[in-house]
This record gives sequence, structure tokens and C-alpha cells, in this order.
Amino acid sequence: MFKDSTLILVFFTVAFISHFPLTAVAGQVGETLAENMFVEVSGPGIYRTDGRNFGVFVPNGNSAAINIKPHPGWKLLSKSRMTATPDSSLPYSVASTDGESAATGMVVSINFDLQAWDLFHSGEPLSEQEENSIGAFVHRNVDNDDKSPELPGSPKRPGSDWLQTGEAVSGENDLYRLKCVFAPLPHIGTLYLSNYTYDGKIWKNPEKGAENLLLDHNTTKAWNLANPVARADFLSVSDKLYMEGGYGEKFSGGGVELFYVDTETSPSKNPFEARDPVDYHFICANCGTQPSIVLRRQYKECFPNLVDCEWSITAPASDQYNCLAWAVGLTNVNVLESLPRGSSFWNIPGIVELQKEDGTIVVRILNIDATFGTRYGEVDGKASFPEIDAFFAAHNRGRTTDPQSANIVYYRNSDGESHAARKKDCSCGYPVWRMFESKIGIQERIEHLWPQLESSDSAASKYGTAIRFYN
Repeated sequence: MFKDSTLILVFFTVAFISHFPLTAVAGQVGETLAENMFVEVSGPGIYRTDGRNFGVFVPNGNSAAINIKPHPGWKLLSKSRMTATPDSSLPYSVASTDGESAATGMVVSINFDLQAWDLFHSGEPLSEQEENSIGAFVHRNVDNDDKSPELPGSPKRPGSDWLQTGEAVSGENDLYRLKCVFAPLPHIGTLYLSNYTYDGKIWKNPEKGAENLLLDHNTTKAWNLANPVARADFLSVSDKLYMEGGYGEKFSGGGVELFYVDTETSPSKNPFEARDPVDYHFICANCGTQPSIVLRRQYKECFPNLVDCEWSITAPASDQYNCLAWAVGLTNVNVLESLPRGSSFWNIPGIVELQKEDGTIVVRILNIDATFGTRYGEVDGKASFPEIDAFFAAHNRGRTTDPQSANIVYYRNSDGESHAARKKDCSCGYPVWRMFESKIGIQERIEHLWPQLESSDSAASKYGTAIRFYN
């Protein structure tokens, strides 16, 4: 049994001058084929024959030496050794030694491959090595692409496309392509497509629709390739399949496998088999609640690079703390870089409590410029980078130049507005994402990928670009 391989079939046609019976026998490499065959075909893998076809698997990207040896009473009119590749088409011919019969044939490469596309492979499919060593990454389909009504009973994922299993989802963009390749397609054996993901579904249309569901999770579709109707059905869907990631709270992923078996022309003790599996991982920003239609629109106006399914609301709006405070773990103070010179409290270091007349504290403020300016320049109503660094250092966060290891990302736009996000300790998107969490002014707290809050155009993104990183 060989994974991810190319099947080499030997097709031959016979021009009979006299009758000569054929016997269908299957074997393994090194065995001698039965009598009454014109040739013996050997190669580096398992092959099969029904009296007309021989097959051998060749690992993708490699080649295989095919040896053709005539049986007694026959002689080769072409080469006895040929090199088969994934796209080879090699003719050969034999003739009986008495000159009364002849046969011609062709060594044809058959490609057997389950191809997958994902979040990181939108152009070319995953390589054979990536299919199992890394696997395909697909969104858990938790967003609301068609802006459907926000259904009761799903408060964490209002209007989730995953819940829509009836009508097609207009604008759906979270399903990723699958393609079953088996060509030329044999006329014998049974082909299976198995979906053993935890909660994924395979559709025949990228916008779903009940009539287009091919496989729910933990189900298998079988095609009897000897049946013309089944063959036609496979060919009609083989390159029009799409994987949808589910959103189970437990493990979300699994795999899909294309599997072929032929027991009709092989001894039951050694059936001919071919299989190609692909591993899947379903990922999303799953710690919080998916935004409502209104919130999604508002946030994308400020942060156009946010990707649906890759961010969520993790805490409600609050005016008691802001982004810089949250970046160092504080939820009871608003940390400001500076206050305009001459304004109230602009030069008072430490935390200032603003109170109502009855003494009730309304909000607490920490001014970085006033608190750290005496050490790193003057208190001048402007926060310098040394003062920003001093604030983070006071909370045990030192500078780093490596964004990949940073625990805090500091942004600033051309108007001087700034923001900070901190790394979130969660497994959302592991191992391909590092999730961060931001308090957006007095608005909600969100989890996100830190580059998605960036934009080089200050008018397009509220916070500009990431310019400083801290451990």
C-alpha cells in the first residue's frame, strides 16, 4: 500500500490472427504472472491486471523503472525497459514468434490524488508532504456572510453561517476547495471518499444549499466504478467539492481520505488498494462572541483589515480602562500618554482619581508623560518613546525587535494616535496564529491577529502601524 502515488497502468490491445485465451491474475512485485499472458510487467509497487491492465504505484515527484518481459512464444518489438513518470505515455508492442499474432499497448500514468486548498493556499493546493505533516487550515464557519437574522439560541455566534443548512448562503467565503483526481478512471473497483472530521461538511457548491451537501462529518460516499451511472456521478463532482469547518467546542478537525480498492481482479488475500488522506484543522477566534451585524460593520470601518472568523468580542464596552492599561493587565485605570500642556492634571504624576461631588470615583487616570517625564526629559505635554518604554518597563515589559516573540504590540498613526495590544494566552488558531487582545478605547475588548489592526493609510485604519514591540 502506497500513499500519495501515481498509478501506472499498462493498457494493451491485441490484433489476433489466431485465437489466444487470456487469464486475469493479480500479483505483487517479484511474482511471475500466470500463463497465457503476453507479457510479464514488473515495477517498484503493487500492480493489478484484469487481463488488459497492469498497474504500479510510483511516489509523486519520482519515476519508476517498468520492465516488460514477453512470455514464451512471444517477442518484444519495442524496449523491454521503460521509465514511467506521472505524465508518461509509453507505447510498446509484441508479436508471436510464429508471426501469426501481434499485440500493441501503452504504459499510461494514472494520477491518484486528493488535493486540498486552505487559508494559506488559495492558489496552488497543499503539497503532498503538507497534507499530512501540517494539514489544511480552514475557518470554523462562525461568521455571517449573508447578514442573515441573528438566530436565538446561538448568542456566541449570532447568525452563524454554519447553522444555515437549507438555502444557499449568499456571499459565503469560508469554504475551501477539495479535488479528487483519478484519471484515467478505471472501469473496475470501488472508490470511496470519507469525511472523518469531527464536525466538518463537504459540499458541492461553495455557497452550500441543502441539495449540495455531499458528506456530513463521519460519513462516506462510495462509487462503484463498474457502474456507468456511478462513474458519471463521481466525474461530475470530483473537482467541485468544498470543505466547511465546523465549530464544535471540543476538538475541531480530523481528516478526509480518498480510497480505492479492487477486489474483483485481485485475490481476496491481497486486494489492490490506493489511498490519499488529508488532515484538517478548523480554526477561528473562539474565545469571545462573534460580533453582530452592526458591530462588524462599525469595527471594519475603523479596521478594514479585520478578517471575519479571525476576531471576536471578548469583553463589553467600558470607560474604566483603555488599551494601554489592558496591555499591562490593568482594568481600573485609563493610561494616557499625555495631556495638553496647561490642562487639568497635565503635570500630576501617578494615578489621578476624578470624582463626582458626592465623592464617587468616576474614572482613574495615569498620565505617562507626567509620571515618567521627569526621568526621561521634561513634563511637556508630549510622551516620548523613552517615556513609553519606561511605562512598560515599570510593568516588567522590556523592548524587543522580534514581532514573532512579542507579548505587546504598540501602534501609532501619523496623527500621533496610539494603541497597544497584548498576546492572548489561548489556543485559537494554534499552531498557525498568535492571538492578541485589545481594548478599543471605551468600546469592547476584542481578540484578533495583531497585523489586522494595521494600515499604512492613517485614514483607513484608526491605529496606523505597529512600530514598537515588548516582551
